Amino acid sequence: MIFGDALRSLSAGARRTCSALTGGNTSTQVQTQTCSFTPSRLAHTYGRQQTGLYGGAHIQFGNSVAESKVKTRRRFLPNVHPHTLYSKTLQRPIRIRIATRVMRTIKKYGGLDEYLTAESKGIQKTLGLRGEELRAEILFTRQMQQMIEAEDQALRETTQTEVDGQAETSKTAATTTDADAAAPSTAA
Repeated sequence: MIFGDALRSLSAGARRTCSALTGGNTSTQVQTQTCSFTPSRLAHTYGRQQTGLYGGAHIQFGNSVAESKVKTRRRFLPNVHPHTLYSKTLQRPIRIRIATRVMRTIKKYGGLDEYLTAESKGIQKTLGLRGEELRAEILFTRQMQQMIEAEDQALRETTQTEVDGQAETSKTAATTTDADAAAPSTAA
């Protein structure tokens, strides 16, 4: 049941992105396959990691041991801080909670977009819902940019062909006009 709740709690932007990626089909099965929101990704011990980039970090439990050897149960929370990172693909800043170890990995990959779209299975497993949402949005935006670039290239080629055709026509017309002017007139 957690899985259904997670899909329902997705932002409207993520649902639109998934819908666009799946060609308008918004069924849970297609969303799961395309946007890879799978039940195994949902954390049972630390649900908050679905809201940011935690890199698999979650609460750990242990003891605080006093000098007198008295053990007191405690929690070890992940080292997470809010950061604003700029997405080059989306061309906007993104405010998100990030674990410090993920911050190092993002720097290693060369930016947020590269980290989120990395082919590494380890990274993809630890993205969480918010990370998957951003990944889908970035991939969709890149796909749209590629389509637009392809259309622009085709338009440029068509325009260039038309311009070359017009240039050929004007050269032919100029050549015939010059030939007519150079030919002596025999009407007399």
